[in-house]
Amino acid sequence: MSSSETNRRIEKIEAIEKEIALALQSAGLAVEELSKVDGVLPVADSQAKNFLRHLQQVETGLAEQIAYLGRVSSSSVCGNTPRLAELKFEHKSASVRDVQHRLELSLAAAGASVAKHGCVASTTGATNDDAQPDDSVTATAAPDGVAADLPMDST
Repeated sequence: MSSSETNRRIEKIEAIEKEIALALQSAGLAVEELSKVDGVLPVADSQAKNFLRHLQQVETGLAEQIAYLGRVSSSSVCGNTPRLAELKFEHKSASVRDVQHRLELSLAAAGASVAKHGCVASTTGATNDDAQPDDSVTATAAPDGVAADLPMDST
């Protein structure tokens, strides 16, 4: 592999690391907004969607890197390398699912807290008693259970 190819691969991995940081930041902001007594639910929803978008980019980037390693290692002397890459991918996927699950639990707990205390649901002064269910936002697990899809707002 050439030096420029190595540098390009390293840059891609660094970009994945930045996406992980952005995903964690979005998750933290969503939970923080939900934990506020006067939190704004659309802001929390937007941050949760950002988290899922970043998480999908991380998963895609890792899958690309692992696929590349599988191709490269199949021509290497060590026959265990593709299996090692597969195990690493499985481990990273489990970690991503764990973070996703924790965020979902935090969002559910914060939402229950908001509903229980009748906190302000928007900046217009409507309380949860006035709020209508929003069927436009639904979370569904992908077939492999790794990521959830949420419809993105066009705003």
